[in-house]
Amino acid sequence: MMHNGLSGTVDRRHCERRRSGWVLTAYIQAAMRRAQYELLADGEGFYGHIPELQGVWANAETLEATREELQEVLEDWLMLGLARHDPIPPLDGIELIVRVVA
Repeated sequence: MMHNGLSGTVDRRHCERRRSGWVLTAYIQAAMRRAQYELLADGEGFYGHIPELQGVWANAETLEATREELQEVLEDWLMLGLARHDPIPPLDGIELIVRVVA
C-alpha cells in the first residue's frame, strides 16, 4: 500500500497496474491533456491551467517551463487533496479514492 503522507492510505486496489502505468500516473497524464495555455500580453510569458481542477494553474517565461510548473502544481494539489480526503474529480474514468485503513 502507498502511504498518503498523513492520516490514511490509498487502497492498493485503486492503484493496480494499467496499460499506461499506475493510476496516479494515468490521472496526471489525463489532467495534463486537459491543460489550456495562453500567451500573455507584452511578452510576459505563458499562463496554463486545468479547467476541471480548481486552483491548478501556473505561469512562466516559456511554454515548456509553464507545462513543467503546471505538472508540479497538479502533483502538489493531488497530494494535499488526497491527504485531506478532499474529493478529486474523476478524469477519463479514473477515480482517486482514499480509504483509511485502521
